[in-house]
Amino acid sequence: MKRNLKLVLLNLGIVVTAVVSYSEGLLGLRPTDPSILKAGLSILIGLLLGFGLIVGNFLLLKDPKPTAKPLELRSAKQIEEALSRFTGSHYFGDLANTGLTQYRRLSDCAARATAAVHLKFQKGTLSADRYVGAISAAENAAMDNIRTMAMRLSVLSDEEYMR
Repeated sequence: MKRNLKLVLLNLGIVVTAVVSYSEGLLGLRPTDPSILKAGLSILIGLLLGFGLIVGNFLLLKDPKPTAKPLELRSAKQIEEALSRFTGSHYFGDLANTGLTQYRRLSDCAARATAAVHLKFQKGTLSADRYVGAISAAENAAMDNIRTMAMRLSVLSDEEYMR
């Protein structure tokens, strides 16, 4: 829709410019004018309008480049699957294995830390809630880092990296 609007506006602008330039009642330009300035200006405007018509329409009508959409990794299961696809990779296998190891350790560490807080403080107290909130924030930040690593790995391939 946006492309069609641009196309119509471009062609309408070219037509309006041509009418204003070459109408006797407005600018009255013509290539056979006795004034060399008016004749040159009319030829220059004609060439620019032709160039704008051809190139502008070509650029607006050609197929747009497909844009690669980043991989949407929302759940922990999707992150684990994305990382496990690269475990056999020659170049990225170690990185994927490290990410998977960190992913698996992350939930265990968070659970152990939360359990330790609940041993020290009663559930529902202000101190316990603060510590649990800090643990949760750290877990979310680490999970975001693992998600980012998995998304970056998803656009790479061994063949492309080797080249």
